[in-house]
Amino acid sequence: MKLKATFAVLSSALLLQGCIAGVVVGSAAVATKSATDPRSVGTQVDDGTLEARVENALSKDQQLKKDARVVATAYQGKVLLTGQSPSTDLAARAKQIAMGVEGTAEVYNEIAKGRQSASALRPPIPGSPPRCARSCSPATR
Repeated sequence: MKLKATFAVLSSALLLQGCIAGVVVGSAAVATKSATDPRSVGTQVDDGTLEARVENALSKDQQLKKDARVVATAYQGKVLLTGQSPSTDLAARAKQIAMGVEGTAEVYNEIAKGRQSASALRPPIPGSPPRCARSCSPATR
């Protein structure tokens, strides 16, 4: 019985060595990023939360979700919108939505007018029919 307990403890210790290295490296990366950013850690957290809130609000607009690709970046309460939109009206709607999010001090709208680039297209949802651009083969249209 004692041999089994010893084996279990040694096995656990060996398996956890990889986890500890990951935690140490990850913590060091976060500490370095926080230390080199001129914002306080609290402001960094607030900006990250604001980015998530703005992106969540934008994703609730079905037309924006379907036709545009918009990314929000927050810095000290100011939000920068980048991406692509098929029309300036849709880009303006994204700015209005971002302005309505609590904590937003200002919005800079740098959404380019045009179709989404191929690298910006979202992957299809599993089980959904394929979305085709002109380059799709006739078999998938």
